[in-house]
Amino acid sequence: MSKYKKPSTWGMPDSMAESLGKAMEQKPKSNPLVDLMTSLSQAAEEIADLEPDPTDWAGWISYVLDELQLQAANDFKPAAFESMLLSLKTSLESRIENGKW
Repeated sequence: MSKYKKPSTWGMPDSMAESLGKAMEQKPKSNPLVDLMTSLSQAAEEIADLEPDPTDWAGWISYVLDELQLQAANDFKPAAFESMLLSLKTSLESRIENGKW
């Protein structure tokens, strides 16, 4: 038996209590950014499992960039893609120079 009283004794209509109960039982909505980060982490793990040598990962990274380039072309944003590549280049160079990788 639940330690809580029946919803009708909470001072709210049964229909409202029932709706509240259903809402509390639902799983929290997922965050698309967290879902994407999770997917990318899983993809990175799969790449590392398939290709144990990090020097082989460059091909996979190029593949992802090719797919992103297609998306940019489809969205008529090729200049934005080139800008992202330049930003990525700067970021990579900075991390390498500062010993972060």
